[in-house]
Amino acid sequence: MGQAWGFGRHGGPEVQEFFDRPDPVPGRGEVLIRVDVAGVNPLDHLLRAGLVPGLDGGRPFPLVLGMEAAGTVLALGEDVDGLEVGDAVFGFALTGGGTYAETTVLSAANTARIPAGLSATVAATLPVAGTTAVDALDQLGLPAGATILVNGVGGGVGRAGPPAPARP
Repeated sequence: MGQAWGFGRHGGPEVQEFFDRPDPVPGRGEVLIRVDVAGVNPLDHLLRAGLVPGLDGGRPFPLVLGMEAAGTVLALGEDVDGLEVGDAVFGFALTGGGTYAETTVLSAANTARIPAGLSATVAATLPVAGTTAVDALDQLGLPAGATILVNGVGGGVGRAGPPAPARP
C-alpha cells in the first residue's frame, strides 16, 4: 500500500488529495517503478477538470495525476525485454495510471534507462516536454546544419533541464 496524489471527482484544485492505494501490478509489456521524480504538465489540470474525456483510460475514481516519471524498476510484467529490476529509468505512465505516487506502472515500450550523467530530475521532464520539443523540430523539416531562432522560450517544452544556477 502506498500513497498517491490525485482526485476523486472532476473539478478544480480543491478536489486534489492524498489517498492510499495498493501498489499497481505490471501486466504484459509494463514496468512497475518506485517514483523518484514526477513531471508536471498542463495536461494534469485538464484531466482533473474532466476536459479530456477518455484520457483516464476508463479507470474509476480516484485517479492519480501525472503522466511522466523517473525512478527505479521494482518489477517487470511479461514480455519486457531490455530492462531489469533495479534499473534507473524514465518514461510515460499508462493512460490514467498517474505518476504522482510512490509507485506507478509505465509502458515498457515508452520507458528507457536513464543515461549516465543525466539526473532523474531532468529525465522525468523528457517523456512529455522533451518529446514535444523534438516533434516540433521534426515537423519543421529543416535540412542538416540549419539554424533556427527560438524566441520566447519558456515552459517545460522550451526549457527542459536543470534549473539555472542561483545568481550571487
